Amino acid sequence: MGNHRQQDDPASLRIATVGLRVFAVVVAVAACAWLALWLAFSL
Repeated sequence: MGNHRQQDDPASLRIATVGLRVFAVVVAVAACAWLALWLAFSL
């Protein structure tokens, strides 16, 4: 690829982990909201 660094710095790794966690939380909240809407409309 373009910029491939050999050493892995913990700062970017920590940022990636936090981003992944935030993404998981957003997906979970969206799934819960979609499920609640689906239940509200189907009942």
